[in-house]
Amino acid sequence: MKPLRPYGSVAVRLVDVGRSLLARGLVVDASERLRDALSLWRGPALADFAYESFAQTAIARLEEIRLAAVELRKLVDTRSGRWLLIIQGLLIVAGAVILTIVGLVNDETIALMDITGIAGGVMGTLLPVMGIMVVTSEWSQRTHMATFTLVPDRTRVFAAKAVAVEAAATG
Repeated sequence: MKPLRPYGSVAVRLVDVGRSLLARGLVVDASERLRDALSLWRGPALADFAYESFAQTAIARLEEIRLAAVELRKLVDTRSGRWLLIIQGLLIVAGAVILTIVGLVNDETIALMDITGIAGGVMGTLLPVMGIMVVTSEWSQRTHMATFTLVPDRTRVFAAKAVAVEAAATG
């Protein structure tokens, strides 16, 4: 039997492109690709095969990808999320530049681990802030009612939020 290649395969590729654009710091482009991906989904994934056992794994995978894409887009499209990502990138670049200047002035070699240590420090500080923002922004903007109406399983919603934060933080 031929593997399932639903309309979702194009959407999944667009989500991957959006994540890679976000990893490169292209927030606006990432938002557009995520918007394009989500516009391709119409109704439940593989609705014609909803009760077929062979399709359950693909259906679950597509639904999780869609939910994570929705959460990632909400994170990227809100001003606070966008600015936090921009500030995070700027702090990493500023730390790397300062480290390079200090290394050149003191005639020291700079190891890649030094730069990744700076990135890890920034990420370790701001990643919890991003997680808090992802959850609390739903309540301050009252979008939690729509979210939990569309996806009543709160575990899936919070798992998707965790995936979105991880994707935004690590690309």
